[in-house]
Amino acid sequence: MVMKNVHVRDFLQKLSGEKLYADWTDVDNTKQNPMHYGIYDVRNSPVGPFMINYVSRECKNDDVLRETITLRVPGMDIDELFWGPFWPEDKPDPDFITLCNFISGLKSRPSMLSYHEAFDKFDYCMTFPYVRDKAAQKFVCARAIYDVINTMIVMGRQNTICAPLKHGVPGYSVTVRFPDNKSETVNFADFRSEFGKPADGFVIAMPSINLEERFVSSWNSYKDKMVYNHAKQYLDALKSNKPLVLGTEEFCRFDAPYRQLMRRILNARQTGKSK
Repeated sequence: MVMKNVHVRDFLQKLSGEKLYADWTDVDNTKQNPMHYGIYDVRNSPVGPFMINYVSRECKNDDVLRETITLRVPGMDIDELFWGPFWPEDKPDPDFITLCNFISGLKSRPSMLSYHEAFDKFDYCMTFPYVRDKAAQKFVCARAIYDVINTMIVMGRQNTICAPLKHGVPGYSVTVRFPDNKSETVNFADFRSEFGKPADGFVIAMPSINLEERFVSSWNSYKDKMVYNHAKQYLDALKSNKPLVLGTEEFCRFDAPYRQLMRRILNARQTGKSK
């Protein structure tokens, strides 16, 4: 079959005969997925790392589902979207069919990531290494802060002090007492993406480990919305005496960066010293 896209042809020629292994993230773990839709993350190959997002989506202004494959290969500057047939009787795009066959030949294993985590990595795949690293670090912080808030919720209102931030800074400082008189303080300063408009984010700081990060709901980022919504619900409950509700977001908690950060937080909580 003759490939129309020169980039894809070159890409596949360079990988011809190679045994490739991909970390695969299911597009939705709650549903059957016989087509193995999801994100494929190949870390080692003759062309360097690359990622594939293979999904079925609704066409704009239409209810028809249509498969798409997005191929991103930083080392070859490839960022291409391929559409599957609109109707079953349509003549398929040879590039799309060939990539489907390529995906089916990948040796894959579950990535242990949520789809949102994998998509965040895919989203930054083609950016500069510094930008990719900063995005990855922020997702580590987002997961840790999310879980710290949950831990504070478990301690209950009777062990919690919520007070306005000092020096006229809009926002709140929340200190929770743990068993053995250990404590954790998290500051939630209001963030306004535009001057004069209501706050739509928080600058969240953990003084014990000198961590500070912004999470803004209006930014098109899942990690921003995840933390902002959880923090806002927590603060609203504290200020109104509503029930404290645990967050139920699912994400990976086994990777080394997350575990190292949580260990730093726990050690600082135990010793009361900054790390």
